[in-house]
Amino acid sequence: MSWTAFLMSLGLGGLWVYLAYKLSQLLQSFSSKGKGKGQGEGDGDGDGESAADKAAREKREKEEREKRAEQERQQRKAEHARKVAQAEDILRANPTLKDYAEHLAKIRDDKTLTDAERAEAVAKSVPAHILHILHVAATQKDIDMDLDTKVGETKSMFPTNDIQPMPISGVEQMSDVLPEQLMQDDDVFFDRLAQEDLLVMQPYTRTVERKTLHILLDVSNSMTEMMKNGMPRHSWSRGITVSLLAKAVNGEASYMLRLFYGEQGKLIKITTPDEARVFIDQLMSTAASYNGTNILGALQVACDDVRKNKDSGDMADVLLITDGQHLNEYGQMTVGKVKALLKDDVKLHVAAIHVESEVLRQCATSYQIFR
Repeated sequence: MSWTAFLMSLGLGGLWVYLAYKLSQLLQSFSSKGKGKGQGEGDGDGDGESAADKAAREKREKEEREKRAEQERQQRKAEHARKVAQAEDILRANPTLKDYAEHLAKIRDDKTLTDAERAEAVAKSVPAHILHILHVAATQKDIDMDLDTKVGETKSMFPTNDIQPMPISGVEQMSDVLPEQLMQDDDVFFDRLAQEDLLVMQPYTRTVERKTLHILLDVSNSMTEMMKNGMPRHSWSRGITVSLLAKAVNGEASYMLRLFYGEQGKLIKITTPDEARVFIDQLMSTAASYNGTNILGALQVACDDVRKNKDSGDMADVLLITDGQHLNEYGQMTVGKVKALLKDDVKLHVAAIHVESEVLRQCATSYQIFR
């Protein structure tokens, strides 16, 4: 073999050795990547997450879940405490509201419960939206109407079964002055006579003025909108209505009510606790989902209602609760038209929600806006 052939053979052998070495390195590289991928799939999330990273991530996620769960527990606890406080207000406020709330909670006949246990039972059993309405009824002080029966005395020129000492009204009654007053010194006697301070036995007739309240409650679609406190208008208005109906149990006033929208609902009369409770039940399930707000038509029907039911000479009050305006699809409602309906024996009171009607303001005995 020549030196040239020897060197060429040696060169080719070295090349083969070099290529074998590089191929071995390449195979080791692929093998290492395969092991790394398999380890990632078994210990991480498929993106090369290490066991330590995975453990840290799972710990964070667990802490976040526990934090959210604790926040939800605190929120439920605060909400329950708020409902219990509402129940306590309701049970303290009015016998009718107390009876109704206990009726809903099915504890009315259970005499063994403490006040705290009753409030807890009401908070748990009464639906939240009804509890909210009853709480408005129990705590509202915005609308409070004088509905007590008025008893008066009128002097009579003729004998009656009722007689009592009254101040003298003229010298023609001198003969009726009480004997003990005639025995006073002359100066004192004539001074009291001049001041009409002498007493005579006066026959009188007793007069009784029984109040009539007619509530017109708007149940049109717009009453589902929210007030500034986050309560639907119809929930607040029902709470106001219930607070007034709860007074019907004393029997001193005549209560009537009509729901209205584009039309007027049927007339409802309430005079007893049972009638009040039955209607409150109906009111809780009445949705504000009707079209239109015919205020003038509702006022006309209400005035007719009270004149058919009240005694001659008695005053009647109409409470209008609405978010409607005086000008709508039912035509313009003018001051003249409204006053012609009210005449001189019906007083109008308006609880206006969100909107203002200058016509109603001019005609109403009282006018309040609630936002």
